[in-house]
Amino acid sequence: MLCQAGRTIKSVLSFCYDRMVEKGEDILNTAIKKLYDVQELDQEVQSLKKKKEQIKEDPEREELKKRLSRTEEALSEDEKTLARTVKELHRKELDLQQTSEKKEEIRRKLYDGSVTSMKEMEKMTRMNEELDEKEDDLENSILTLMMTVEEKEESVGLLKKEVKELGKKFEEDEKQAEKEMQQIDQALMAMPEKKEEMYKSIPKELVDRYEEVSKRRQEKPVALVKNKVCTGCRVGISVFVMRELKKGDRPIQCESCGRILYLENEQEREKAGEEG
Repeated sequence: MLCQAGRTIKSVLSFCYDRMVEKGEDILNTAIKKLYDVQELDQEVQSLKKKKEQIKEDPEREELKKRLSRTEEALSEDEKTLARTVKELHRKELDLQQTSEKKEEIRRKLYDGSVTSMKEMEKMTRMNEELDEKEDDLENSILTLMMTVEEKEESVGLLKKEVKELGKKFEEDEKQAEKEMQQIDQALMAMPEKKEEMYKSIPKELVDRYEEVSKRRQEKPVALVKNKVCTGCRVGISVFVMRELKKGDRPIQCESCGRILYLENEQEREKAGEEG
């Protein structure tokens, strides 16, 4: 049945072409040229779809997003460290204040004559010495914590600035990407109608042949003939096929890849004629 269908299409196309040849018109090659234009449109559709995917998965924008995320995480960690350090600093400062108050109280008792027992005086003296050591330790700790707070405040400030800049850049890139994808979607929406309009000027049998080859190969179904070579598969075309192309009484497909062959210009048609 497939063979019979093929013969029917061939007969119909040959009949249509023969009628046009009588009027001196190369309708078949013109129709295939229009198919080639349809193919260009299909390629543009694929190109737009590919471009949309590239925009959607843009590695530079993805890297910017990751960098923003890493910076936000670093900022969050520094803010938590800063908060803990400030809390610890306040605790140490309170402890230092209480230690100083205890020292002042012991000294007052030691020197105001309220302590008369030697044993009590020795005990309070030891306590005072211990408080001196604690006070020194606390002052050193407070100094270290104050330096840490200063460093973290500076780091948090810088990270906030970086997050703001990266966030702004990422938002701008996202808006631009969205705008470009919307433009692509609008262009793609117009393609089916444009393709149908182009099909109207091409014999249905030839359109069916184009669709059949397109589904089978999932790629360009029409191939230019250049220097007696199919540009689709890069295989040389036989003398017989070149002769049939020159005759132009039916659509010819490449014996190697099955694409519909198209002689683009008169120079190539003359080369085909040389095989005759």
